[in-house]
Amino acid sequence: APDFERLGDYAKRLIGTECQSDKSIKDLASLVLRLITSSIDSFINNDLALAKDASSIEYNVRYHYHQMMVDLNSDEARKNMTLNETGNRRLILELLKKISNKALSIAEWNIFVISSDNENGPIF
Repeated sequence: APDFERLGDYAKRLIGTECQSDKSIKDLASLVLRLITSSIDSFINNDLALAKDASSIEYNVRYHYHQMMVDLNSDEARKNMTLNETGNRRLILELLKKISNKALSIAEWNIFVISSDNENGPIF
């Protein structure tokens, strides 16, 4: 339950953040949304395949996040963005990363529960 609540807190904070959205942020947000959907659907349906799919999606989120942070710290970005734009973009990236971490925690918990159920009977 805390992961669901924290995920919502981060999403609420993300909504109030101003930033010019570009294709890279939209692509990252789409990946995070796929991760959330897979995690929650795996939780609702007790679906091990969806939970494992969430792990591979999260790997892509981490890759894109890292690339975008490298780009954000480049000399080119410093020339083309104001300090406020850079800060807001960094905040959005951090919030998307935190949301993906919580969604992954949900998927990992579900993998544990489903795997335990299959091996040793119901865990609860």
